[in-house]
Amino acid sequence: MIETKIKCPFLEEIKMASCKAYPIKKMIPVASIKENPCANSTHFNCPVYQERAKDSVTYHVLSMGADQCPFFEESNMMDCKVYPIKKMIPISAMQLESCCTKEAYTFCDAYLEIAEGDKAVRLKGFLMKNDLSYHKGHTWIKKENDTVKVGFDDFASRLLGNIDKVELPARGETVKMNDTLIKITCGTYTAEPISPLSGTVVDVNECLLKNPSLIQRAPYGQGWLLAVATTGLDEYLVSGIKAQEWMEKEVDRFHSFLEREMGVTLTDGGEMIKNLHEKLSKDEWNRLMKTFLRSKGGV
Repeated sequence: MIETKIKCPFLEEIKMASCKAYPIKKMIPVASIKENPCANSTHFNCPVYQERAKDSVTYHVLSMGADQCPFFEESNMMDCKVYPIKKMIPISAMQLESCCTKEAYTFCDAYLEIAEGDKAVRLKGFLMKNDLSYHKGHTWIKKENDTVKVGFDDFASRLLGNIDKVELPARGETVKMNDTLIKITCGTYTAEPISPLSGTVVDVNECLLKNPSLIQRAPYGQGWLLAVATTGLDEYLVSGIKAQEWMEKEVDRFHSFLEREMGVTLTDGGEMIKNLHEKLSKDEWNRLMKTFLRSKGGV
């Protein structure tokens, strides 16, 4: 079994069998081979077994009291129940490098397609939720009863990369449209994204104070920022198809900006360089934040 508390709910552990002597490794579920010659004494008739055990001494040693073929091997494998192509992966490999056993499974396209359904869409590599409205500074808003919840979109969370510190306004404090919403620290650099609304802060996500990585891991869920009793919203808020068109243009603009301003070329599809702040000068970082997050400041 995988010894982890974090695991994609669509991940399935299966015991598989294979023949060590057969020239092509073919995995078969153990549960389906009870009548297979490999699993009982009739394996003596297998031509592959006979070829490998044709030496008389070895043959007798291998045959003594064997209820199943000595070349029969069982392995614990993992399989994704929703991935379009069935692919068996050894558990040892999953523990070392797979996002399926880390919190990053929430970024998996196959997971999102099932978990979010028609509420989510991926555009040029970035996830958007269709039930949210988006601001030009790459924040999202969602009305909940008498308040409006605010967070970063997937583009912003990945643009920021690993976040070391988040400074949130206090409950009861007033935020003003186009003024600083929060302060973010990434390594030695900071950013102060602007607010998409005006009003009084009624709630903040205190989990971010201890675990700011939630913004990157779950920007539309556990990584939300704050909730506001609003007195006004920015007129530039888009949703639905308009939001998707805007995001596609933003990704193209981001690629052009990096190539033109910083000489960095990204692959097609919107793939973000991990922890971009580690590869930029302070001036480049500040220009990037000002251009895409409408940051009011930066160090």
